[in-house]
Amino acid sequence: MNGARYRFTGTQARPTPDAPCVTIKFRNEWEYLQRSYAPSTFAEIDVCVAKHRSDFVEYSEHESGPELLVWAALGTAGLTLAREVVELIREILAARNEGVKKGEPAGGWIRITVSRDKREGNEPEVTYLEIKTGDLPSRDEIDTALHARLRELPPEVSDDE
Repeated sequence: MNGARYRFTGTQARPTPDAPCVTIKFRNEWEYLQRSYAPSTFAEIDVCVAKHRSDFVEYSEHESGPELLVWAALGTAGLTLAREVVELIREILAARNEGVKKGEPAGGWIRITVSRDKREGNEPEVTYLEIKTGDLPSRDEIDTALHARLRELPPEVSDDE
């Protein structure tokens, strides 16, 4: 894949001009997490992504693993993710567990990192969930961990900077 981005769902334009964008990455501890090494995992991820098709989520693949670009809602409590995004994250993790059960490489922990989209100021990535192979956090655990990170993200970076 050579670092190429493969867009399966979503839109290239923000739903609203001021909608903040965050990136959520799934990274394998020891090996690449890519389609050529885990075809069963990615076949199931394709189904999950198609089921959760949305104008506020863009899915892409890299050699290092899947990535979601999410246009988050900005409310009085800060950035929030739609429940469908949390469900999609959980389903991607479940797909990986099923792939490992079918003999695909486990590769250690999966780390989920959250940062602002790089087009918005190169915010450093921070790991907010580390999931051991075979484990599947609850929706509430994912939601709590991701929203803790979202509260720490800086305000929107303006186009003038």
